[in-house]
Amino acid sequence: MKNNWIDPKGNGGLTKMNGYKAFYNGKETEVYAETMFKAQDKAVAFFNPPKSKRHMVSVVLCEKEGQQVTHIATF
Repeated sequence: MKNNWIDPKGNGGLTKMNGYKAFYNGKETEVYAETMFKAQDKAVAFFNPPKSKRHMVSVVLCEKEGQQVTHIATF
C-alpha cells in the first residue's frame, strides 16, 4: 500500500488517509479512508453485498501515517 493524501474540502488542506484491507465472501480489496467506519462504508460500496449481509464485510488496518501496521495474535 502507498501513501494517499486527499483534499476533502478543496481548500489546500491535505488529510492523511489510512490504508485498510477489506474482505468479503473470499474477495479482498485495498481501501484508503480517514477512519475504519468510512473504510467499511467504501468496502460495502465496492463489494455491493445484499443488505442482509453487509455486516459480513471485514476491514483491517494495514497502514497508519505511512507506516505498515503489524497485527500479532497474543492468545
